[in-house]
Amino acid sequence: MTKENNSQPQLFVAPETLYSWKSIQQIKRGEIIIVEQQEVKILTTRQDGDYWLASYTDPTNDKKIEQLYNATDFVYTKS
Repeated sequence: MTKENNSQPQLFVAPETLYSWKSIQQIKRGEIIIVEQQEVKILTTRQDGDYWLASYTDPTNDKKIEQLYNATDFVYTKS
């Protein structure tokens, strides 16, 4: 018999609490990203040459923002 060790890292987390990095090219409308340490929902994404534009509502002033990203950028998302 083995003793349960409470100092072990948690291997499984409930899906609603998972966050990860994702390429801006993979982000779709309706996904949640982290901006200003708050969750925001993506309204639209589109490619403009070598750049990507993602729009969302700014969590600090409730205004629609269109953010420019390089095609190689990653954003922190809620899975």
